[in-house]
Amino acid sequence: MSRGPAIVLVTLAMMTAMAARARAQHCHVDLPDDEAAAGEHAHHGAGHHGHHGHHARPRPWWLGATSTLVVGSGSVAGEARDYQGAGVGVQGGWRRVSARAWLPAYRVAAEGVGVGDALVAVAADLVPGRGRARGGIAASISLPTGDSDAGRGMGHVMIAAGGWARVSAGRARLTGAVVWARAIGDGAEHSAHLHQATLWPLVDPMNPEELAVDASATAVLAPRLRAGVGATYAAALAAGGADRVVPYALAELGHGRYSVSTQLAVPVVGDPFVARGTLELAYRY
Repeated sequence: MSRGPAIVLVTLAMMTAMAARARAQHCHVDLPDDEAAAGEHAHHGAGHHGHHGHHARPRPWWLGATSTLVVGSGSVAGEARDYQGAGVGVQGGWRRVSARAWLPAYRVAAEGVGVGDALVAVAADLVPGRGRARGGIAASISLPTGDSDAGRGMGHVMIAAGGWARVSAGRARLTGAVVWARAIGDGAEHSAHLHQATLWPLVDPMNPEELAVDASATAVLAPRLRAGVGATYAAALAAGGADRVVPYALAELGHGRYSVSTQLAVPVVGDPFVARGTLELAYRY
């Protein structure tokens, strides 16, 4: 293994070793977490984008801020290339409806530093409350604010929509989501062809059109600490696309209004990236 990917994998392992709260982003759709569904996301965002009930919520509205660190390694023309990123986001909601806005910046090896694609997502809870089952719908749009030729952006607008469901039993929790996403415009085809890549961009690869199914299982391992595993299967709907299966490990830690999350993913089918990890700190007002 070359030095770059090795450094990335070591960094990801260190990040995953930290107890954290995963805010899952399912193909750019942030799914509400338990607190949001009672009255928020995940995180996504998802989500994502978009990864839980630690204190009472007497008021119907909520507001939060997040900061996210990302480290990963992708492939460009058969050569592994590492990247690091940081993003900031704001999110809020009123009763059953929540929204999130997020803007990242990345350093891509051999390409320098710049902003990534901005994301705006909304979610609505169709089965609210704090019972054993809950569910809802979510949608998002990403804007081509990142440089697609440098691998930091898609080069086009991407829209996504889907539904999610969650069942809890004792310390265990099962979560599933189905998301459809589609590119608007042909900028992605230009960038993918330029870099000989089926999936693009480098920092957050997707097909121009795809249907993704995500499932995860977590359990409470210690007070305020939850951890588990999951996997995402994405089926390409556009000609020339690539299906992929990406398993991941996640952990969640909440303390009062603060929460920390981490997630490590390594694909087993397809080649969207070599490895990728995220670490997020969130605060809820």
